[in-house]
Amino acid sequence: MINPGQVITTMNGYSVMILDFLSAGGQARIYIGKIAELNCNVIVKEFFDKFHTTETEKRMEYLVNQGLYKLSPVICSPFDFFKNGTIGNVSFFAEGIPLREFLEMGNPNLVENLQLAIVIVSGIDVLHRMNIAMGDLHPDNVLIKREGSVLKAKIIDFDNFSAPNQPLPPMSGHPFYIAPEIRKAYYERGHHLHPNIHTDLYSLSLILHEIILLKFNYQGSIDDENSLYEAQKLGKWLQDPAFNTCTDKSGGFKSEILTPALSRLFRRSFVLNSAERPSTSEWLKALVEAFKRVCYCKSCDYQFINDIDKIACPDCGVKSPNLMLITDSGIRIPVDSGRVLAGRDNLGGSLRVSSIHAVFRKEGFQTYVIPMGQNGTYSRVKNKFERLPDGVPVEVYDGDILRMADLTIRVQSEV
Repeated sequence: MINPGQVITTMNGYSVMILDFLSAGGQARIYIGKIAELNCNVIVKEFFDKFHTTETEKRMEYLVNQGLYKLSPVICSPFDFFKNGTIGNVSFFAEGIPLREFLEMGNPNLVENLQLAIVIVSGIDVLHRMNIAMGDLHPDNVLIKREGSVLKAKIIDFDNFSAPNQPLPPMSGHPFYIAPEIRKAYYERGHHLHPNIHTDLYSLSLILHEIILLKFNYQGSIDDENSLYEAQKLGKWLQDPAFNTCTDKSGGFKSEILTPALSRLFRRSFVLNSAERPSTSEWLKALVEAFKRVCYCKSCDYQFINDIDKIACPDCGVKSPNLMLITDSGIRIPVDSGRVLAGRDNLGGSLRVSSIHAVFRKEGFQTYVIPMGQNGTYSRVKNKFERLPDGVPVEVYDGDILRMADLTIRVQSEV
């Protein structure tokens, strides 16, 4: 057993001064140390005696050799290990508070929470592309640090990882974040099922649910691990608004704020067939798109993710507003559907205006213009007009001034 004040030598030749004992986890004692050669603090893990095995040594050596911490700024995996009378590993010290503590603060900023979700998924994506499962993904193993307006994340504690051709991980994971198949194997057969990429994806979905909606999927349905297992056996997303299975309406965001794409992923996340769970690449695609579409209701300031089906605010119920195109001659064209054409015939007949000069598209609470005319569509920025890219949707807002050829058009909310 190592003690504060002791110096240990790693396999790569670093001398680590043990500064202080921090805590004890499921497999190891945790210390803070310092490597003078690198001028940095490190986390030192010394495995308990029962884990002093050749399997643990092989797993540590494999994990260090992968250099996962070099592949993503989100991953804080060990970069060295030691086995001189006792065995353990060394990771760079990661600053931040546990995700659990961050979630308990109830951050109401949907944009920040989606950005954080993207960052965490990107880290797990790196692991899964290498066919490595993290094996113990839960809110205490993700640290969050705010730098200005940006939230940064570090995934820590890779002792329970799973990888091909490596000794199996010794633990199952956090009891409230392990997949139902792991719990079923233990409860019904007394069998230890080891974590894998599919079980990682289950844990990831629970974490994403908490980050985005600020509530646990099984919130309101569980009191302990037994009741959690009964809820898991349903194989459902319990906060799904489509099936009226929501068990707890209090706190956090309503699940109606989500896009259809995110809702579909959550429905697949909690099914009992683990092969149906969405991959990290599927999550990334849906989250990045959602990040671009965060809206605020002007009536109640409620935040939600916009999509074509959002015809009213999920909280106060106020209808999504229509925008109106108004020319200098008084022609008014409401943008009240998914495809509204603006061209020569309905803009007054100017020959410089193309027959279809632009297409306007209303998607829920957002409206886009897609320029198509030969003479271009321009938007006034400060005191000058700038041409919008042809064929590319650009969001327009109440108060915008557009120019189509020789016509000036005001955009304003329909009264």
